[in-house]
Amino acid sequence: MRDPKKIDLYTGEMEKACLILHEALQLDFFDSLIRAGQDLLDEIDDEGLEPETVTRLESIYHRLRQETFLNEEVRLSMELLIVKAFKHQNRYPLSLMTPDAINYLFAYFVGKLSIPNRVVLDMALGTGNLLTAVTNYLAHPIQLVGIEKDNKLAALARLNFDLQGNNVEIFVNNCLDPILVSAQMIIGDLDTGKGTSYFPYQVVLQALKHLDDQGFFIFMIDNDFFNQPDIQAFREQFTGTMLGIIVLPETLFQNNIIGKSILIGCKRHLATYEMVAMNLPGLNDTEQLNKTIDDLDQWIKQLKGMII
Repeated sequence: MRDPKKIDLYTGEMEKACLILHEALQLDFFDSLIRAGQDLLDEIDDEGLEPETVTRLESIYHRLRQETFLNEEVRLSMELLIVKAFKHQNRYPLSLMTPDAINYLFAYFVGKLSIPNRVVLDMALGTGNLLTAVTNYLAHPIQLVGIEKDNKLAALARLNFDLQGNNVEIFVNNCLDPILVSAQMIIGDLDTGKGTSYFPYQVVLQALKHLDDQGFFIFMIDNDFFNQPDIQAFREQFTGTMLGIIVLPETLFQNNIIGKSILIGCKRHLATYEMVAMNLPGLNDTEQLNKTIDDLDQWIKQLKGMII
C-alpha cells in the first residue's frame, strides 16, 4: 500500500536537490531533476559545485537512500516533479502527462490482456509515466519497450524507469519509423500531431506492423477519431479488428471540448465481430462504475477466448 508520507518525503527532498542545483549551476528545473536523479542513482557529479553545495546534496541523497520506497511511490513523486519541470521550462504541454485515473485504466486492460514475459510497447513514451504506472500495477513480469523522439523526454523517461528499478528499452526516434520489435501489447496516449494525414491513424496502422498474432493495441484517442476526413482511407488500410471503445467521463480532463476515449483493437482480423461501445461513468458514481467494471470483465474474458 503506497504511503502518502513517503511520496511527500521523496518529492520534497528531490525538490530541494533540484533547487540547490538550479542556484549553483543556473540549470532549469527540468535539467536539475535529471541531474539530481542521476546523482541519487550513482554518485554526485560535483563538476562546477562548491564543496559546501556537495555536502548539502549528499545529505539529501543520504536521507532518501535510508528509506525504502515502493515503485509506485517513486512514480507518483516523479509525476509531481515532472509537472513542475514542465511548468518551469514552458516547453512541453502538461497534456503529455496522462491522468492517473487513465493510467490505472490502461493498467487494468494490460493486466487482463497481456501475456507474461512478452513485450509491452508504448509508442508515445513521453516521460514514461504511463508505462511505469502499468508495470507497477501488474502481477506478472513483462518486457518494457518505449518510443520517444524527443531526446530530453527520452532521458527523463530513462531516469524514471531507473529510479523505479524497471528495465526498459527506449528507441529515440519517431514512432512511425520501423523498429525491430514484435509486441504482444501496444499502448499509447495519442495526440493529434501535425501533417496532412491524421496522426493517430498513422500510429494505429504502424502498431499493426509491430504486433504479433496474439497482439492487442490500447490507445487513448480524441472522440472525433472516426470523424476525420481520411477515415475511409484508414479503414481500407486497417487489416486488424476494432474491438471496443470506452468513452471517458469529461470530468477527467480540463479544457477538452472534444472528449477522450480508450480504443482497443487487435492484429487478428475477426470477420464477424461487432465493435463494442461503452461509456465509463464518473468516478464518484460508485454503483454504476462497479457495474461497468463487471461488464468490462465479461467482455475481456470473451476477447481472451477469441485471441489468446
